[in-house]
Amino acid sequence: MAESIGVGGSSPIGCLVSAWPFAPNAYLADIVTEAPGQNQYRYGDPLCATNGVYGSAGGSGSTDVYSLKSSPTSVYCVPNEKCIVLEWANSRVLDSTGVDFVVFENPFNRSESARFIEAVIVEVSEDGHNWCGWNPTYLGETNNTLPNFIADIYNPAKYERLAGIEPVLFNQSNWQYSATDIFDHSKAGGDHFDLSGANFGSSGNGCNVATKTQIQLNGFVYLRLTTANSRDGESFPLPPDSFDATADIDGVVAKQISNR
Repeated sequence: MAESIGVGGSSPIGCLVSAWPFAPNAYLADIVTEAPGQNQYRYGDPLCATNGVYGSAGGSGSTDVYSLKSSPTSVYCVPNEKCIVLEWANSRVLDSTGVDFVVFENPFNRSESARFIEAVIVEVSEDGHNWCGWNPTYLGETNNTLPNFIADIYNPAKYERLAGIEPVLFNQSNWQYSATDIFDHSKAGGDHFDLSGANFGSSGNGCNVATKTQIQLNGFVYLRLTTANSRDGESFPLPPDSFDATADIDGVVAKQISNR
């Protein structure tokens, strides 16, 4: 079931809701296609992932987020993986110049040299069945009994082609820059993904050369965000202070879309 967010007011458990003011130069993912295991507890409303982006900069995480959950009966998400699937209403996201979309998760700096990270695997699909990704990789120590595990797990340089790595500087309620500046990492933060990137199409269930090329030519409809640890706990360990063992999504913004 897909759910869209309206303009004005708030969601039943407190997601902020206001008009998205940045189109036609930036487009917010505004449809929840699937959010398995959603509930009415704090951070349990998936509409908080489509209501806008309200980052808290580098020193703390936002509270206007959706914590990814799982279900054994997921359709778009892999069963039992902590995941959400989003869309842009009646639209597809196109391959444009440079970054094509930005995922705003909820990492924050614990200190000058350490960052709290709950990494997210990012995949896109035209049909909701075949998914292409960017070969996400964690380069750090995965054995939590070894001394360098702690240093690595909080080191953003150890994570490649994952979301949930860069703090969210963008907050639409007090944004003083332009819509195009949302795609400027130094101003808005967030994790950037490019459909023309060298690693696009090198991972993903059902992704082959034809599927990759189709997405690059015509764009994608569905965006799947999965807590990396829930897919592969050995390859993607979590920090010891991850109390709920899942990522939190603030929002996703695309640069260029077209009608389906």
